[in-house]
Amino acid sequence: MTDYADKVTVRTPGGPMHVELIELPPQTVLAIRDEVAVGELGNFLPAAFAELDLALATTGHAAAGPFVAWYHSRPGAVTDVSAAVALSPATTVTHGRATTRSLPGGPALVTTHRGAYACLPHVWMRLEDERVARGLDLRGDLLEEYVSEPAPGGDPASAVTRLVMPVLTP
Repeated sequence: MTDYADKVTVRTPGGPMHVELIELPPQTVLAIRDEVAVGELGNFLPAAFAELDLALATTGHAAAGPFVAWYHSRPGAVTDVSAAVALSPATTVTHGRATTRSLPGGPALVTTHRGAYACLPHVWMRLEDERVARGLDLRGDLLEEYVSEPAPGGDPASAVTRLVMPVLTP
């Protein structure tokens, strides 16, 4: 699905942002799903990622990708979110609150943000502007893939996050 016309660098007052329309493959993930107040996401996600690490270690499975925040709907005051991590296909794991789920594939707009997590709402707004400009409809969920894991006491500017906006193509 990706071709030259699907790769765009958006130039905005915030600087250039490279956006691609890609085809996501379906993924098996280990996930902990909850309804969380937006102000508590910074507590929920690290705790849930630690639970996922424990579940993987206890069951002898390995992660097949970075940790992901999977927003099942657009965030509001309270958001339906899963902390997740990719597994090898056809893997089944259940441990505590962690259960295997299927993350659907399909077309998506993606961009990569390098910098503090506090900037992510602005990056999401710019990605939304690109979606509207392309005339694409949202599938309904959003993903943040934490390509680099934050280190305690580390530099927030060194964080790398891939933002994934699944869309419906006409």
